[in-house]
Amino acid sequence: MQQIFRQTFLSPYTLVSFEKLDGRSGERYGGAFYEMRIRAVVHYEGAKLRCRRASCPELHHYLLEDDARTKRATVAGWLFLEQDGDRWKTVPLTLGPQ
Repeated sequence: MQQIFRQTFLSPYTLVSFEKLDGRSGERYGGAFYEMRIRAVVHYEGAKLRCRRASCPELHHYLLEDDARTKRATVAGWLFLEQDGDRWKTVPLTLGPQ
């Protein structure tokens, strides 16, 4: 999520909390996968949370709730991972056919 947030947010932010709410694993296309439902809270500086690009396309599969009064934003959704050798890597989700 840190990598996704770095690519998404322009405003300086601090990750306040990260929760794994649910998870499931399995195998498809000959490889292992893991999916977890998450909720993360970030605190940001400035008047509002700003994204690097309009509408935060990096978060199109997540719910983003921004509380401007407390300067905290909650991001909730599913994080998709696949096994790559001995490591796990995030699976990029595309906006449409490439």
